[in-house]
Amino acid sequence: MYSQPGNLSNGERIASAAFGVGLTMLAVRRGGPLLRLLAGVAGTSLIGRAVAGHCGMKAAVTGQSSLKEGMQEQWRHTTEIGQRLAQSVGRGRGDGQRMRRVEKIIEVDQPLSAVYNQWTQFEEFPKFMAGVREVRQIDDTHLHWKAEVFGKEEEWDAEITEQQPDRRISWRSTSGPPNAGTVRFEPIGENRTRVRLVMSYAPDGTIEAAGSALGAVDAQLQTSVEQFKSFIESRGSETGAWRGEVSDSRAH
Repeated sequence: MYSQPGNLSNGERIASAAFGVGLTMLAVRRGGPLLRLLAGVAGTSLIGRAVAGHCGMKAAVTGQSSLKEGMQEQWRHTTEIGQRLAQSVGRGRGDGQRMRRVEKIIEVDQPLSAVYNQWTQFEEFPKFMAGVREVRQIDDTHLHWKAEVFGKEEEWDAEITEQQPDRRISWRSTSGPPNAGTVRFEPIGENRTRVRLVMSYAPDGTIEAAGSALGAVDAQLQTSVEQFKSFIESRGSETGAWRGEVSDSRAH
């Protein structure tokens, strides 16, 4: 869709998406005509940056393009995203609890058992998962989560439904925002492991539906898996392990 290569980091994309969705919702919900216009244009421009991974004005400032080309590129992002935002908000109001799916794959330079063991240490997730504030393990199969979702604090309970050491972990929420997923582990060398994370979730309301459709959740999850990779590779070993098995939500 965009002609220029990306020049924004994942952190910059997430921040742009969060601020952009917030400004756009401000434009929809309150303020006079001028405030709504300015907030709407600024919001869609920031969302355009996040989705494209590219900022035309940054390209102009850093010498990647001329000022005119940068302004044209930024305006093109803004108008295209404005059209998609209008469509996604309409869908968000009518979709109910329709689940969205995100998949991420990353290769980690650590042995299979170490990578799997680290993922079983759920209370360590806030150290690398974007937006996660706290994970409290209640027992072998139940967790309580606190996270920031589009600037709003959310809490929910989840249960581990399947767990096979060195192969996979599956979960689903039992309260709060509906979500479920599976993370699979595959050895691709003596000291290298492929992690495949598949997650389904239901956007809760117009803001979340818009952010989902515009790629904010995708960018946040990408950051999380990359930070997981950095976390365990920098340590050189796992922080702990749980090697039990779970089937049909029951630990063995």
